[in-house]
Amino acid sequence: MYQIEIKGHLDTRWQDWFENLTITHTKAGNTILSGNIADQAALHGVLKKINNLGLTLVSVTSIERKTEMKENTVQETHKTIKATFQQKSAGVSLFILGSMAAYYVSQVWPMRQIALAGTPIPSGFGSLVLTTFGVIIFAEILLQVVLIIGAGAVDKSSMQQKIISLKAQRNGYGVLVAGLLIVIGLLFVEFPAFCLANFAMLTLLLAEIVKFASQLFYIRKVD
Repeated sequence: MYQIEIKGHLDTRWQDWFENLTITHTKAGNTILSGNIADQAALHGVLKKINNLGLTLVSVTSIERKTEMKENTVQETHKTIKATFQQKSAGVSLFILGSMAAYYVSQVWPMRQIALAGTPIPSGFGSLVLTTFGVIIFAEILLQVVLIIGAGAVDKSSMQQKIISLKAQRNGYGVLVAGLLIVIGLLFVEFPAFCLANFAMLTLLLAEIVKFASQLFYIRKVD
């Protein structure tokens, strides 16, 4: 399929002269000849007829090429949307975890005086831990659902995405294992239970923060 645009309005009586090409007039005052052209030789024949009539050629466009360019544009747009979704997802998770870590520290800091005074686990510490985890889980689910709805269908099966997720999880697990080993070591030196519990809690939060920060870093690196 080709579209050949020529300057000016060509009378439709020339339809037979151009065989099976359709003559269409545009609002801009030009004429478009459209239809199937078998090969390059046939295309040159049409262009020669246009020249013999003294007409001015404006453009020659292959419809197949236009379609291919459109498909490529759609594919590139889909990749951009997917990358943007992944970045937003990791960024939202990182923001939630960072905010809750700051909240936890601000709430647990005043409790240290009570713990140092002799109370192993201050009153309200258990509810603080549960609240922190509860808010993180609820906010993660809610905001991720909002992002998925906004981004539409997202392909999560790509090999690149799997590699990024595995690398990010590796970094997060590395922090988690290191923190837990330290916690185990502190058990043998009679470290205060309150401080030990806080260290374990912050280790869990830090491991998740490192995981999502790594995911965001790797996505940007690939882009």
